[in-house]
Amino acid sequence: MSATSQKDWNRANLTKLLWNIHNKADSLWIRWIHSYYIKHDQLMTMPVKPSCSWILKAILKQRELLPNIQGWEHVKGKTITRKVYKVLREDYPLVDWKTVMYQNIARPRAVFIFWLACHSRLATKDRLLKIGLTVNLQCCFCTQEETINHLFFGCTELKHIWQKVLRWLQVDHVPMEWSAELKWITKHSKGKGWKAQLVKSAAAETIYALWKYRNDVCFGNKVYNTNIDDDIINTIVYRGWRNAKLREHIAHLLI
Repeated sequence: MSATSQKDWNRANLTKLLWNIHNKADSLWIRWIHSYYIKHDQLMTMPVKPSCSWILKAILKQRELLPNIQGWEHVKGKTITRKVYKVLREDYPLVDWKTVMYQNIARPRAVFIFWLACHSRLATKDRLLKIGLTVNLQCCFCTQEETINHLFFGCTELKHIWQKVLRWLQVDHVPMEWSAELKWITKHSKGKGWKAQLVKSAAAETIYALWKYRNDVCFGNKVYNTNIDDDIINTIVYRGWRNAKLREHIAHLLI
């Protein structure tokens, strides 16, 4: 969860506490709030008193949100948090690729790097230049400029690795540059079928492996194993074998 999402989620939970106080939920703490702070005032219009604790001040600050929830007085407590969070997130565009992250059996570190790539937050050379660093923009594997679109999968060397992984998955597809490829991955990761599960885990493990390979080459580290496609496949097999629903299909792919 991003910092902005976490902030919105915290506000939604504070609003739930405000809703509880307004509806006088059966809680010793809420009864104490009413008897010590609110007394005969109206919760939604009372001033924020200097004697209020910091948490109560934060809760009262959320009063501006509740009017945006139609009929909030009668909304069930279990749904008020979700409704407030939805209101807070209305100004943020939805992304199709979020489904690729759900129930992805890839390693957590691979999913994290994949998530950064989806947000275009990997430290590619063109991005380092934008923040003021002096870098050689040339790709580590060819003579073109290194951007996320070129690296995944405009660069011929890295493109071939992803092609080999797809071929093992028995997927007939020619990789495109990153922006178009992400749409393809998203489209073929939908649903609960075994191939959709393996495609999205393969995408995450591949992006992670290629980014690590790029860093090793870029920073002059010794690359001990260049059979990167085999490593990716082995990881998918290991991670997927523990899933009984995927085991049969993985065994078929290994034949």
